[in-house]
Amino acid sequence: MVTFLPDPKGIRKAIYRLQCCSDRLDLAAAFIGADWQEILNSFKGKIRIICWLSSTNTNAYAVENLTKRKNTLVRQREGMHCKVYIAPTAAVIGSANLSGRALSESDNAGQDEAAVLVEADPSCLRRLTDWFNRLWKELGTRPIENNDLKAAKKAFDKARNRGAESSEQSEGDIRSSPHSSRSAKVVMEMGRENSGR
Repeated sequence: MVTFLPDPKGIRKAIYRLQCCSDRLDLAAAFIGADWQEILNSFKGKIRIICWLSSTNTNAYAVENLTKRKNTLVRQREGMHCKVYIAPTAAVIGSANLSGRALSESDNAGQDEAAVLVEADPSCLRRLTDWFNRLWKELGTRPIENNDLKAAKKAFDKARNRGAESSEQSEGDIRSSPHSSRSAKVVMEMGRENSGR
């Protein structure tokens, strides 16, 4: 049986269901957010995760914390962009990364996500498990070493700092532009015309 999950809240609930009925999970999640613990906190079973550690969209500090979780193995794979959550009796396949934003409990998460929940389909679940096991063993999927974490944290920090500088620069450009007040005035005038004033 396949059930469509049209939003982050529904996907999160389905992932909770996977945890309730299982003693193990296999996750292929491109990006890991700092709030992964909110999603997996109640699960005490074994977890295997493949993520894209070198992408600056992955929080390298979160991955480091995840590697310290009991009964958890984390590997990395360049170009990993899947979002597949597999338990022995069900799976969630969709667009949501392992992060609070992608799996928000709020009705207005600010992010569109969708997935399908696959249940009671042994053939499909076997194929998903075989697919994950193949990825796990492939040469392109490798353990995360301390040097990998160090490099990923450095790149993550640099990307975050660059993003903050870029945002501050953009605001400064707007404030310092000799045309900014004139542009704002033009926009305001256009708004008045369009509203019938």
